[in-house]
Amino acid sequence: MRLGLDYQLTDKTIMGLIATGSDNKFSMKDALANSISTLNGVPTSYEELILSEVNHWKHYDINYNIKHNFSNNKFINFDLLYLFYKVKNPIDYANSFFDENHIFLYDELSRSRKSTPIKRWVSNIAFSSQVNKQLNFETGIKGAFSTFEDEVSVEQFINNEWNIDESLTVKSDLVEDIYAAYIDFDYKISEKWNARFGVRYEYTNSVLTSDKEGIAVDNQYGNIFPTLFLNRKFGDDLNMNLSYTKRISRPTFRQMAPFVIMWNSDTFNLGNIEIQPGISNSIKYDINYKSTIFSLQYTHEDSPIAQFQSTYDEENDRIIFTSENMDYSKIFSVVVGMPLKITDWWRTQNNLIYTYQDIRAFNSKKETYNLSMGNIMANSTSLFKFSESVSAEISSKYIGSKYDGTSKREKYYIIDLGIQKKFGNNWGSLKFGIDDVFDSTKWVVITDVPDQNLQVFGDFKLTQRTFKLTYSRSFGNRKLKSSRKRDKDFDEERRRVN
Repeated sequence: MRLGLDYQLTDKTIMGLIATGSDNKFSMKDALANSISTLNGVPTSYEELILSEVNHWKHYDINYNIKHNFSNNKFINFDLLYLFYKVKNPIDYANSFFDENHIFLYDELSRSRKSTPIKRWVSNIAFSSQVNKQLNFETGIKGAFSTFEDEVSVEQFINNEWNIDESLTVKSDLVEDIYAAYIDFDYKISEKWNARFGVRYEYTNSVLTSDKEGIAVDNQYGNIFPTLFLNRKFGDDLNMNLSYTKRISRPTFRQMAPFVIMWNSDTFNLGNIEIQPGISNSIKYDINYKSTIFSLQYTHEDSPIAQFQSTYDEENDRIIFTSENMDYSKIFSVVVGMPLKITDWWRTQNNLIYTYQDIRAFNSKKETYNLSMGNIMANSTSLFKFSESVSAEISSKYIGSKYDGTSKREKYYIIDLGIQKKFGNNWGSLKFGIDDVFDSTKWVVITDVPDQNLQVFGDFKLTQRTFKLTYSRSFGNRKLKSSRKRDKDFDEERRRVN
C-alpha cells in the first residue's frame, strides 16, 4: 500500500508526504531437505529433514518532504524518513536419521523462533544551485539512525520436554548512527567535454551487544568517498565516458541480526553479528554508439561481503553457512550491449558480459588463500508489438559458473515471458506473465575447505515457475512525479533492511 500527497504552500514552496506499508507472510509446510554424509566418497549416514516455516514481515514508512525554490535553478530540499519493520520467523523441524544402508534409526524434533523489530530514522537537507551556464553544484548533509532488538531461540525436544540450545540462542541489540556530508559539481568544460566530480564524507558509530558476549561490535570510523566522471561527445551518435568511484557496501540488517535455519542436525545457516562493510574503488570506461554499448570496468574491494559461506565449527561439530568478509576481491569485466531490429514489430536487446574474478579469502586458521575464475553471462530480451494495444516480451538469461566468495555456484539459465493488453480511455492495462517458464532456476553450490578436509555440496531450489496476472490503472493527480522520485531516493535505506 502506498499513499502520496503534495501540497503547494506558496508559489515557491511545496510540501509532500508519502506513506507506504506492507504485510507479507510466507508459509512453507512439510518442505523436505535430504542430506548425505560421506567418507572418502562412501555414504556413512542419511538424514531427512521436514520443516514448516512462517516468515512474516510487517513494514511501514513515512516520508515528509519540503522543497523551496529560490529560482528556477536554485532550491533547498529537506527530507525526513521513518521506517519500521517487524519480523517473526518461527520454524519447526522433524529430523529422521538413517544408517549407511538407509535403514531408519530414530527421529528428533526441534524448533527455532526469531523476532526482530527494526527502526530507522533518515534525514537529509540538500542545496542545489546553477552558478552560471557552465557550473552547477549541490551540497548537503545526511543522518541515518538505526536500531534493532533481535531475539533468537533454538530448542530440542528431549525427554518429552523442550530444552533450549544455548549455543544457538541469543539476544542482540544494535545502535548504528551514520553522519554524512557531500558536495558535487557539474561543469561543462566545452561543447564536447563535460565533467562531474564530488566528495562525500561519512562517519559511522555502530555498537552491537549480545546477552552472551556483551559488546560484540564497537566500531567508530570515518571515510572519504571521491567521485569523478568525464564525458566526451564525438557527435550526435557517439560519446565516451570515464569514471572513478569509491563506495562503501554495508551489510544488511538481515545479515547482521542473528537468525538460525537448520538444513540438517549439524548444518545451520546463521547471521553474523561481526560482519563489516566493504570498501571498493572502481574505474569504468565505456563507449556508446547510438544504442550500442562497449564497457570496461575494474573494481578492487577490501573486505567484500560474501553470502552463504561455509565453515566448520569444531567445538560443536557443525557446518555453518553465514555471511563473511573476504580479504579482498578484484573484478575485471567487459560488457557488450547491442539492440537489434528484426522487423517493425520485433526488436531485441542483447547483452554479453565477461567477468574475471580474483578473490583472496581466509580459512579457519585465518590464513589467506586465492581463488580465480572467468565467468560469462548473456541475456536477451525480445519485444513484440502486435498492435498499438497488444505487446509481448520474452526474456532469457544465462549465468555461467562463478564464485560467490569461496563458494562456487554452478551455471544456470532462466526464461520469462509476458503479454500485455492496453485498454483505451485510460482504462489501464492487463498483463499475464510466466516467470521461469521451464522451472530451471536452481542453485548448485560447492565449497571446498582443504585445511579441514571438508567439501560441501548444496543443491537448492529456492524459486519455482510462477504465473502472474496483473491489472494496473492510474487514478488521481498524475503530477506527483517529484513525490515518486523522492520515494526512490530512499530505496537504498530500505534495501539495508531486506
